Amino acid sequence: MKEYGMFWKNYVNFTGKSTRKEFWIPMLFNIVVIFMLVVSLRLSESSIDSTELIGTMALIYGVFLIALFIPSLAVTVRRFRDAGFGWYWVIIFIVINRFTEVFAEYTIFTVIGLACWIIEIIMLCQPSKTVVSEAGDNEEKG
Repeated sequence: MKEYGMFWKNYVNFTGKSTRKEFWIPMLFNIVVIFMLVVSLRLSESSIDSTELIGTMALIYGVFLIALFIPSLAVTVRRFRDAGFGWYWVIIFIVINRFTEVFAEYTIFTVIGLACWIIEIIMLCQPSKTVVSEAGDNEEKG
């Protein structure tokens, strides 16, 4: 879980690079935690006289999502950079996905949004880019 600790330690670090492991371990862990929070929230909604529990669970869920925003953005920028893409791809995907969510009732925008997610995942799965310097040493591509 060293990678998850690095995720929080570098929560505002938008410089440098993150390997696939440094990106995917925290992302998958966060997806599992969010899934568990959603399930527990849904289960608490089904119980009688659970208004206070629902409010508490919703608060925990909301705080967790807000806390994840900046670190997730930072590690995504670093991952794109490590895969050889510019940081601006993060902004492009955010804009496209938000636009497709607004117009989700139209099938074409749903398809565009899905295609955008697939392209983003493929880009995030690319191996780290390295270049060979004139001295023959492997250096990370900047």
